[in-house]
Amino acid sequence: EMVKTLSDQKLLMGFALYGPRRIGKSSLLLEVRRRLRERKDIVPVYFSLWELDQGTIAEFNKELTARILREYKHRLGLKQRVDDLLEYPRRAVHGIITQLKLKAEIREDIELLLTYDQEPKQDPGSIKRVFQLAEELAIETNTRCVLMLDEFPDITELKYPKKVGERIIKLIRTIHGRQKHTLLCISGSSKATMNMVALSPTSPFYRQFLIREVKPLQKKYVREIITKNIDWNVTDKAIDKIYEFTGGIPYYVQFIGRQLYMHDRKKTDEHDIENIIEEFLEEEGNILFKRDYEVLSAKEKMIVEAMAIKDINKPSQIARMQREPITNVYPFVEKLMEKGVLERKTKGIYCFVDPIFKRWLKRKNIDKGVKNEKYT
Repeated sequence: EMVKTLSDQKLLMGFALYGPRRIGKSSLLLEVRRRLRERKDIVPVYFSLWELDQGTIAEFNKELTARILREYKHRLGLKQRVDDLLEYPRRAVHGIITQLKLKAEIREDIELLLTYDQEPKQDPGSIKRVFQLAEELAIETNTRCVLMLDEFPDITELKYPKKVGERIIKLIRTIHGRQKHTLLCISGSSKATMNMVALSPTSPFYRQFLIREVKPLQKKYVREIITKNIDWNVTDKAIDKIYEFTGGIPYYVQFIGRQLYMHDRKKTDEHDIENIIEEFLEEEGNILFKRDYEVLSAKEKMIVEAMAIKDINKPSQIARMQREPITNVYPFVEKLMEKGVLERKTKGIYCFVDPIFKRWLKRKNIDKGVKNEKYT
């Protein structure tokens, strides 16, 4: 659907994908990019906000410009490696860019964006140059540019020198609204932040995208993935165990599939799967979830640990355990929703977006010898 829609020159609407982390949004965008690259009239550009190290406006401008130039390199006749240009001083970049057969103002934009971190002033308004560059190159080369920004809501976290906030979304919406040769596709892991960007009627990009939720795999597809490269029997109970643990999240399903493939056996039952799960939590879990946990505030950590260990799902229960008013708990629950850690199931009921994060938290605290009395 995405490839067909984005290839149709009569349609001027991109996609907004949302779903929890590790559900496959990035893989989906990269596969769409791969297929669109086969067309001569479309130039797909993929960039993830999570690739940024410093998280500044200047870094975003520079890295996205480089990504755009990599995709347009052969059409522009650019002989140098774009990665090399990122390291050159401005004078050297100027000498190379002036050789391109482009309008002077476009060359000037490219030069400025590639060397922006060498400039003393870096303001949020400069971000419009990057989006205009995609449009201008599309016009110059008679192509359509499909700009895919993974984890797009994180753009509000860019610093100048403080966080730019939601105003940057409104600025990008204004710029993109004028473009006819560039389509924007975005993704986000938190429904709360995607509401801020595109899902809510008050959001800047409301009704500007085709909204698609990326959901977990059904059990029949989990079975298909697990048994695809295995020539021995995997019992129904083993499949049930895999589905119960992974929740159908592709990343975890693929991990278990790889582990099974590496250990040749005549049969796989639920006990084998439980051993693999424990191995995953001990080794991979620390790698995957340690950063997610460390960025939480002390209060947020207390809430998620209490929910994991005591298997509770109501702010009133947490407040009662901590002997404090529920009004002291709700703001932190809302913050955890914004961070994509919790989601609201029904009124007053909350759960982990990633059930394996919950299990890892519980296991981590048990391993540390934390007793349930801590949360009573």
